[in-house]
Amino acid sequence: MAVDPTLKLEIRAVYEANNLSVAKVLDRFPDCEVSPKTVESWVSKEQWQKNRFVDEKEAVAVLVEDTLPMEDAKEIIKGKLLNQGQSQYSDLDLEEYGKVVAKELCYEVLSAKNLQALMGENLLRAKRFADNSKNIGTNATYHNMLTTTVKTLYGEIKHINPKVKQKIYTDEELESMSNEELDQLLEQ
Repeated sequence: MAVDPTLKLEIRAVYEANNLSVAKVLDRFPDCEVSPKTVESWVSKEQWQKNRFVDEKEAVAVLVEDTLPMEDAKEIIKGKLLNQGQSQYSDLDLEEYGKVVAKELCYEVLSAKNLQALMGENLLRAKRFADNSKNIGTNATYHNMLTTTVKTLYGEIKHINPKVKQKIYTDEELESMSNEELDQLLEQ
């Protein structure tokens, strides 16, 4: 079986950028039909280096921290404290407190974005199982995953408003939709 060179390159990049087993690397490619044994042969034959960029990862971490809007976030935090009359902090304490809270909030936002990506990958894996299954339980589980994901992305509200169709859907309407209809909502 011929493997798409771009897919092979992406698998190599994930393998060399992380300290993951071949199986864990392949988990990142839910539609990939390449076997772990094939990837292990590539690793051996082409001498791929696991976690090759560990030093660069530290440099990127510094770069991310330097480029995050820390100063703006810190000013937002300090402004809120000052508006609430939090005068128990000295200027130095307020500066340090704002810096730590800003860092925590920025990382939390980045983590949330990463979790959304992981949810998407998990849905792709589940979709593959549901598409190949005639078991009602598998399809019901996938349907519940889709419904939960839509609710998570749009918040715990009674109505969501996808931007493309500008139609408001109730929870009941979402729960009665087919898997294909929910997939289309998520793609919009």
